[in-house]
Amino acid sequence: MKKLLIALGFVALTSTGRTLYFGQGDDDTGGCPDGTWDDGYGGCTGGGYYCANDYQCAAGCWCDSASGTCVESGYCSGDAECTPGTTCDEERQSCTGSGGACTADADCPFGSYCDEPSGVCIPSWTCTSDTECGTGYTCQDGTCVPLPCTSDEDCAAGCYCDPTTGGCVESCYCTSDTEATGAGWGWCDEDRNTCMPGDDPTPTCEELTTSADCAARADCESVYRGLNCTDPVSGAACDEPGANCECESFVFDSCRTPGL
Repeated sequence: MKKLLIALGFVALTSTGRTLYFGQGDDDTGGCPDGTWDDGYGGCTGGGYYCANDYQCAAGCWCDSASGTCVESGYCSGDAECTPGTTCDEERQSCTGSGGACTADADCPFGSYCDEPSGVCIPSWTCTSDTECGTGYTCQDGTCVPLPCTSDEDCAAGCYCDPTTGGCVESCYCTSDTEATGAGWGWCDEDRNTCMPGDDPTPTCEELTTSADCAARADCESVYRGLNCTDPVSGAACDEPGANCECESFVFDSCRTPGL
């Protein structure tokens, strides 16, 4: 996919005369103090030339996000052509010190996002709008990144929330556990028609301990126990309610799967 790189203003040159930066930031909103610039990521950076990611630097350079400056590194077609401590961003044909480690999306090559818990850049795909990203992803700064979430309900059907990354992950649609396991997933969240990883956390009927919980499950039936039961003919005590056993009252005893 071709990318459009826009020069925002002046350019800076290396000692060899090569262009190092694509341009200077611009604070159109006036939200940053004098002498600083909008970095395009919701913050302000020092005045003059700066970068927030590698794609704001010329080919053959990479962005040192710690200092916000472009660093000349050289061209490449593979990692072997880069100096120790740098890797080849083959899409830009440039050695980059961003490597695979990151603390924020800006540390990753364009078309990747940062999995902050692991500190690793995850390859994704480029975009100009949310519609170009898959379900559970959004377009952010030209890269498809997982939607943020704190629970599965925050994600669209066909996606679940990964608690380690705090992002929605695409799985598959289902109507039963059989469909989910057949597709290589652990179980089906039938309320959301979504394939889920791991073991089904839904308790079995036998694990339910209250009448309300059992009654709320269409696949379960409640078992009741009689109190003060007697045989109406003999007056003798009996245990099971029926034609020859009458009880003063009944209480919930257990929940079971019908037919078992």
